[in-house]
Amino acid sequence: MNKIKISFVVLLISILACDEIPDNIVDQKLSNTYVEYIEAPDEFTYFSSDSAFATSIKFKNTNSVDNVWLKVTSLDGSSTIHEQIFMSDEGDLFLSGDKVKGDNIFTALIPMSKNFPSGKYLIEYYLQNKTSYSQDKSLKVAVHSFNYSNTQINLPPVINEIIVPSTATYGQRITLMIKVQDSNGLNDISSVYYELYKPDGTKMVNSQGISQFPLFDDGNTSINGDTVAKDGTYSVFLTFPSGQPAGQWRFEFYAKDKGGLISNKAIHYLILN
Repeated sequence: MNKIKISFVVLLISILACDEIPDNIVDQKLSNTYVEYIEAPDEFTYFSSDSAFATSIKFKNTNSVDNVWLKVTSLDGSSTIHEQIFMSDEGDLFLSGDKVKGDNIFTALIPMSKNFPSGKYLIEYYLQNKTSYSQDKSLKVAVHSFNYSNTQINLPPVINEIIVPSTATYGQRITLMIKVQDSNGLNDISSVYYELYKPDGTKMVNSQGISQFPLFDDGNTSINGDTVAKDGTYSVFLTFPSGQPAGQWRFEFYAKDKGGLISNKAIHYLILN
């Protein structure tokens, strides 16, 4: 268990710290509520007999603390596995993991699943101040990252269908759509993109220097053509402006998982008239 000592009055972290906590996380109006340390693992491996871990946060005083809770997300913020888990200082060991009631140490058990992708996750710790803030006002007071292993063998995603027209005209909006699978679950997919090659074989690069263009699985039909979010079907709109060369364009589609593995390359040809 990693213990991180914090003194928010002087905004210093002791030599035990493994994660730097930005100065702007704590509102200065809470300067009388000191977070002394947090305890959380740096690594956690899922087993059916050991599928949850405890994390604690200690305050120097809790006179102005109303509720304390945490949120768990992937490090890049692309997915949330726990939106809100309340932390306890009630000594309810079997419910929350808290050992001693009223010692200003708030604890919670974080359940993990083999369906959560292996990778790095972030714990964000929040509180409500009962004297200065309304009940719906929460403040982030600490963060901690940890590496998670679901013990599953990581396999690359697979692109198994391309739904793209074979011809297009200038100014015509077309929809690029592909279907992706992943043996480790759709949540393991971090990005899906295509690279585009002109009729002379040169790769298309936009004005920002980007050559890998994303597709989306967010259900935003009007923006990118995707109809159902998180179903493994990724879509995006594309229009060829006048001035681009006519002829055969080559699309190469890829999917990447959170472990960094790349799918098979899926190729599609389109004739621009």
